[in-house]
Order: sequence, then C-alpha cells, then structure tokens
Amino acid sequence: MSSVRRLSLALIMGLVTLPVIYARYKHINLRSKLPKTISEWRSPGEKDHEDFENIWNLLGPLLAKHGWTSWSWRGFCMLRPPGGGPGSLPNANGYIYAGSSNGLSHFEVDRIEIWQYVNPLNRAVRSHEGRDAVCRLIVVGKEGWNALDALRRLATGPDTLLFENHVLPMLQEIHFQDIILGVFPMTGLPMSWLYGDDALAGTDSSVGDLMDMFLQALEALEFIHSKRVAHRDAFHCNFLVEWQPNSLRRMEIPTSRPRVFLIDFETAISFPETLPYDECLCTSMPFADMDSYAQPIPNIVLSGQPYSPFLLDLFQVTFKFRFMTTSIKALDDLLPVLVTEGTVAAAHKALKNTLGALTPKSLLIRPTYVDPPSSS
Repeated sequence: MSSVRRLSLALIMGLVTLPVIYARYKHINLRSKLPKTISEWRSPGEKDHEDFENIWNLLGPLLAKHGWTSWSWRGFCMLRPPGGGPGSLPNANGYIYAGSSNGLSHFEVDRIEIWQYVNPLNRAVRSHEGRDAVCRLIVVGKEGWNALDALRRLATGPDTLLFENHVLPMLQEIHFQDIILGVFPMTGLPMSWLYGDDALAGTDSSVGDLMDMFLQALEALEFIHSKRVAHRDAFHCNFLVEWQPNSLRRMEIPTSRPRVFLIDFETAISFPETLPYDECLCTSMPFADMDSYAQPIPNIVLSGQPYSPFLLDLFQVTFKFRFMTTSIKALDDLLPVLVTEGTVAAAHKALKNTLGALTPKSLLIRPTYVDPPSSS
C-alpha cells in the first residue's frame, strides 16, 4: 500500500471516529459540570435559584433525548408549564386534579398553575406528547442505590396495580454515566400543607378529610413494610394528595376522596422479602448529616443500638396527629397513643375501627392543633 493511500485511509478513519470522540468528550465535559454527590445536588453553589436552574439547564439536552422538556422558570423556586404564560395549567394525567363542580377557585388555580420545589433534586417536566411529570435525582456515584432498589421493588411492575400500594409509580429511568434519574407522574400537594401551621391560605380540611388521608398514609406504610422496605422519612411532607377536598368550604360530605401517594425514598432501606419482620434492624441514621435534620428523632435512633426502621416510620407518620384535637372523644383518646400500637398495621387497624364507628357527618368539623413540645 502506498504512503498516499495509507494517509488517505487514516484521514477517512479519523473523520469517521471524530464524531464519536466528540460525543464522548461532550459527555465527560457535561458530567464534570454536574454535582458529584446528592448533598451537592441538593445545595449547589450559593444556594440561589441561578445555581438551582443551572443544573437542569445543563441536563436539558439529556431530558430532550428521552422525550422530556423542563418546565419554565417563573421566579424564585417556582416553575410554570413550558411555553405557557400566566394561567397556564398542567395537562390532565390521572394523578392531579383541582376545582369542583363550581369550577376552579383562584386558590386552586394558583396551586396548580405553578410547581414549587424546595431544592433542585426535583424538576417538573413535560413529555413531547404533553404528559406532565416530575424528574428526580435518585443515584449519583455510590449514593442512592438503596432508594433505587426500593423504587424498583415498589414503584414498578405488577405491584403498582395493587390498591393498597400508594407508592407513586416510577414511569422511567434515565441513565447518564454514574447518574440515574427517575420520572414520576405529577400529582398534588404535600399532606402537610393541608392542615395545621403549614396549611396554605384557603385550605379548609375537615377532620374527615384528614382522617381519610391519614388512613391512606398508614396503609401506604403497611404495604411497603410487607415488602420489607422502610421509608425512614415518613413525615407528612412525603405524602402527596391528588387534590384538596376542602370539605369545610362547602360543608358537604365529599362524594369522592383524593388518593394519597408516598414519595421520596432517599432514606429508604430494603431487606430480603423473606426476612422475618422482627429481624429487620439497622443502626445507621436516616441522613448522613443529622445535625441539619429539622424533624424530630426518636430515642430508638439516637441510642446507637440496632433499631427497627418500621418503628421509626410509625413514629414519623403519627407524630403531628398526636397534637391535633377533634372534639370527638374516641379520636382524641386514640391519636396521641397510635405510636404505641407497635406496628403500622396495628395502628392502621385501630384507626380504621374507630372511624368505622363514626358517621361521616360527625367528621365534618374543624380540627384544632397545639404546638408539640420541643422534647417530643
């Protein structure tokens, strides 16, 4: 082979492989600009909206490749549907609802017109077909594999069809080098925003509304415990509600009730499904940085001894309702002591039996709250 021919062949091979090399360089370059840990992703840079937005702007081409477009930034930590101005609403997806037979109130429009995020672990997205969803970081490097294992066990496959499974389904996994994102249906507001000091303006939840949500939250945890998964951050901010029933606004017993979904398995721990319940123990804290953890922590976790993460879930899900009063003696006697039932299943059964003896009309009343003591 002549030197000219060899040179020509080398040039051709170089031109053929150049796009591959360039694509690989782009991937490496993109990965170098993204956070290296979940903590860095949660609190990037100066913790302002520009740093938050920068992460998902960088991921825009990756999302587009998998059929998704990020919602548009509106201001601060708020997003609106892509390409929409004021008044744009998410598209119906079977998981988010608003309004009533009387149409949308301005409160309900405000709450679904924008999508708020606490940190950039989550992003509202829209598919090319118009489905609205939420994309969440699950895995970075060696972090997040417990969460992914729990989600694959609970949020995918035939078990998502079970009525007692309240885990929000995972629609898709997006893989990019050592990063795995999960895509979930967009649904409603956190349960914690619908009562008490954290309630949003215009919220009118009755005792009946809240007890139905609470029953579903207990059912959600009972199911994942049966699959030997513990959540370990089962406070009400991690239960999302399809819509706000607001029964006190109309003073009517609702015809239908919103479904409650369990989300955010970042702290979850999974055990073999055949392992006996009492042998499912752990010693680790739910979060590595517990000093900045704002939620109450029970003594069983602080003791340093092996503890049941299922009991931790029970403590967390029942915590705020220990400080709610209803003026219904049977409920007011039960709610403060549900945590002592020993298992979520027992607490679920006790509350269901108590509510079963009450009429829906008797629950159409306003609850009251007291501040929990700092030592609780």
